[in-house]
Amino acid sequence: AAEQKAFDSPPFFSEEERVEFFALDDTLRHIITQLGTPLNKIGFLLQFGYFKATGRFFSPLYFHAADLDYCQSQLAISSKMIDLSAYKGRTLFRHQERIATLFNYTLFTETQKILLQAQINDHVAKCIRPKKIIFSLAQQYRAEKIILPTFTTLCELITNAYKQFEADSLSTIKAELNDEQQAILDELMPVDKKKNKNPFQRAKLVFLKHLNQSTRPAKINETIINFAVVKKLYQPLKTVIKKLGLTPQAIQYYAGWVYKARAAQVKQFPVAMKRYLHLMCFVFHQYCQYQDTLIDVYLKSVQSMLSGIERKKTEVYYLSREERNKAAKVMVNDRNIARRTLREIKKTGLSTTLSAAKKVKDILLLVDKAEVLPNDATCIERFEAQLQHAQDNGEHFDQLEEAALALQRKVAKILLTVEFTTTEIPEPLRDAIEYFKDKQGNILPEAPIDFLTPAQQKHLYTPKGKWRISLYKVLLFIAVADALKSGTLTVTASYRYRPLDNYLLEKKAWEAQLEQMLEQYALTGFSNVNDVMGDLKTQLNERFAKVDVHLKSGENKHIRFDKADKIIIITPKVEKPDTVKISELLKPYRYTSILHVLRDINSVACFTDCFTHYSIKHSKAKPSVETLFGGIVAQGCNIGAAKVANTSTGIELNALNHALTWHFSLENVNAANNRIIELINDIPLPQLFRKDTALLHTGSDGQKKGVSVDTLNANHSFKYYGHGQGVSIYTFVDERCALLYSMVISSSEREAGYVIDGLLNNDVARSDIHSTDTHGFSEIVFGLLYLLGVSFAPRIAKIKKQQLYTITPKHHLKGKDYQITPDKTINTALIKTHWPTILRVVGSIKAKKTTASQILKRLSSYAVENPIYRAIRELGRIIKTLFILDYIDDVELRQKIQRQLNIVELSNKFSNAVFFANNQEFSQAMKEDQEIAIGCRRLMQNAIVLWNYLMLSQQLLQCKTLDEKNHLIAIIKNGSILTWCHINMQGEYDFLTYVASNEPYFDLTAIHQLAIA
Repeated sequence: AAEQKAFDSPPFFSEEERVEFFALDDTLRHIITQLGTPLNKIGFLLQFGYFKATGRFFSPLYFHAADLDYCQSQLAISSKMIDLSAYKGRTLFRHQERIATLFNYTLFTETQKILLQAQINDHVAKCIRPKKIIFSLAQQYRAEKIILPTFTTLCELITNAYKQFEADSLSTIKAELNDEQQAILDELMPVDKKKNKNPFQRAKLVFLKHLNQSTRPAKINETIINFAVVKKLYQPLKTVIKKLGLTPQAIQYYAGWVYKARAAQVKQFPVAMKRYLHLMCFVFHQYCQYQDTLIDVYLKSVQSMLSGIERKKTEVYYLSREERNKAAKVMVNDRNIARRTLREIKKTGLSTTLSAAKKVKDILLLVDKAEVLPNDATCIERFEAQLQHAQDNGEHFDQLEEAALALQRKVAKILLTVEFTTTEIPEPLRDAIEYFKDKQGNILPEAPIDFLTPAQQKHLYTPKGKWRISLYKVLLFIAVADALKSGTLTVTASYRYRPLDNYLLEKKAWEAQLEQMLEQYALTGFSNVNDVMGDLKTQLNERFAKVDVHLKSGENKHIRFDKADKIIIITPKVEKPDTVKISELLKPYRYTSILHVLRDINSVACFTDCFTHYSIKHSKAKPSVETLFGGIVAQGCNIGAAKVANTSTGIELNALNHALTWHFSLENVNAANNRIIELINDIPLPQLFRKDTALLHTGSDGQKKGVSVDTLNANHSFKYYGHGQGVSIYTFVDERCALLYSMVISSSEREAGYVIDGLLNNDVARSDIHSTDTHGFSEIVFGLLYLLGVSFAPRIAKIKKQQLYTITPKHHLKGKDYQITPDKTINTALIKTHWPTILRVVGSIKAKKTTASQILKRLSSYAVENPIYRAIRELGRIIKTLFILDYIDDVELRQKIQRQLNIVELSNKFSNAVFFANNQEFSQAMKEDQEIAIGCRRLMQNAIVLWNYLMLSQQLLQCKTLDEKNHLIAIIKNGSILTWCHINMQGEYDFLTYVASNEPYFDLTAIHQLAIA
């Protein structure tokens, strides 16, 4: 109800905003002068100001009194003459038409209503929440300059759309689903124990929910068995699922409901067709999920094998040092003997005192004496054989063959089980896969080998001509893995291993509506590639010249060149006045309970309102606020639900588990974080930390965390996890210390591919400049962020001439003694050729059709061949060169980057203080569950940051003099709001509750007499 009222109410203006939005220019003053009554004049001005701010009209009943008073003073009209309830009807509508014309807006008509209904239907087909649909449409209509209707109209259209969508789906199921197919779905349901005591059948739905995350052969076999069950269910249902025509989002929504519900809840649907809708979506969803999981296991197993071989090569190299040294000593000794023998032979041959016969005899004796000993000859032969084997890469193939059996146990059945899209596979590889499947893995020498390189084919036979079947299999497994990563091999039903084109906006629609699409995704400025490249060329020329002048003149005092033409950059520290720390200002509040902080922040931000039930259509009873706090602490501190419930009062474990299951989705947790960030946006004090109020500087960094369960998202790294495995938590923080976004990625993946994902996933704080360390830096990210309108400013440790590129070969940088001339020129022809596709890729990312990381994985896996990847990279090289030149020339920029990355580093320490329990290791196996836990941790951090801001704001309000206030502001500005020493994260100890009796709790006499054996 509060949100409905807020939607239908005009915005609240500050004094400065009233001056801006109700300003009277000559045109507006002339229009208002012509209006008849004071009521019409005031009403028109109020509507004009509200429309100027929001692009919408509001009911006069909701107009704010403060705005009314201001407009009356503007127009010099007495307050006694105004009754806004009389401002209505035809007059109101005429005024709205006039205002809409002034701003070039289109009024909402019946034609617009039909178009709006179609747009709502598209949103509903994706099972987007009604509230999100409303705000999405409001943003879109304002961009298109169309007046959005009232909340009541929108609510009616969305409600009708959802009813019709579900009615159509159920009608299709009723018409298409026969009795046999219904019986197949009913098999998933629990049956009466008296009728059937088979435990597997009774809980089949439960068994199929579990996706094993282990790469152990036994666990992989379990996954394959479960997938076979799902496949058996899916095959007879796929025609009905196809006729339903559901979007992937709708399928995931209905399947997600089944995931969360108990089997008995699914069975209790009052309408059978609705139960079948949910179950069919679950079956199809699991069919995709199981194949994706199996492919993940396959890729991880192959990569693990290849990494093991590389480690083994190193080990073998070091273990064979003694034999190599011995062979080297023998060869050196033989070389010395040979040289000495040659000298003796030469001396004998040149002798004038010896006869010819004597010379021959002495020379033969010298040769016999110099012959290599048998043992030494054997050693040298072995060494020569090793060298030849290494030259042919034979050792690598030998080790592949040795590892084949262990790999085959893991991936052979996966290759036999997963259903690939055969139409797009290169023919040689397709033939090999089909042969492998036809023969059920029993390979014979006539197996197809055209997919292998000539070098690989050469090693398929031993020197004696024996067929190396194990080597063939492992080479096939590697070729399939490479094809899956590159996208040349795809899966028929999958979320993550589809063809690249499936992740982009539909090509025909893009080309047909190009101008509209470019405008919608703010790409109009990039429509003409010649203009873009001309502008970049000009910028590059100017930037090289500017930097060169500053270097020659000696103005750039913090740069020098070494003898290797490497640029050495010194970034001086920013000197800060020696003031009291912010932690000292917050000292009076220690030790404040984290629960107290959450309560205080919820009272002003209402973030618990975001924890809505998973169900979209129906309103469900909401858990108590205390239960939601318990869930946040259980996840965010890594304590776990059971421990929180058992060590707390006022929370029941069942209620807590129910809340975590149905209300703690990733969408809800992110929305709750955004509520707090919105309040940080609105209050004045956080803006004190912005170096430029027109720009928001953000930063991101990864943090390694261990995982205590099997998960495909984790990797082994002795450096970070010892003998365990772990993941990387990638977090985004802005200069006000608001934690904008976080994600969990594999620790083996480079962070650069996820920078764009994080920047586009926050809707309440848009980044203008983003900084990372070297792990978040790549040329393709430079290119994409340029097109997305974000300045990329990573920290660069070293700058070499290989990092600079030029469009024309005239650019150079001169120091006192050294000159750097870039030796690489940008391939502008490649960029221009693929510019339309590049814009389509960026449009797809902006439309959230897919994530940037998903596209980059597809493109970068075969970067050498893929022209789109190379074209974006060429563009990125231009943007990177421009940035490096700025980085060299601008000390203040380097200091800003360093400061922002320091904030990110401090936020990582803050994270450790919050996520303290269970050795800071994840106990969740699924990636989404891990991200929910990290989202709760981030929610607690943001709550503490906002609480700090509010407490300091209260202190500023209590300052009695301006000097006292300015002094306090100076302390805050020179400190860090990321302080948490005053917060008690770990609860309190109870020293008051005790056993009333003086009798000891333990009966030691009885314990001593206890008979054990």
